[in-house]
Amino acid sequence: MPHPLWSASGYADSGPGRAVQRHNVYVGSGAPETNATVVEPRTYYPYTPDPAVDVPAGAGPTHS
Repeated sequence: MPHPLWSASGYADSGPGRAVQRHNVYVGSGAPETNATVVEPRTYYPYTPDPAVDVPAGAGPTHS
């Protein structure tokens, strides 16, 4: 997948979005297109992300 995330330029007819990425591992894809800042989840509740290398391959959203 050339770009796993479109944000800075929008996609199709949508305008730019707001997305950030941190400490991800990309295999067989391009870098995500990120833009702006977001509120950290820990602002609202205790949150500790799993290290990216510990997340199984294929985890996350999938598209048919």
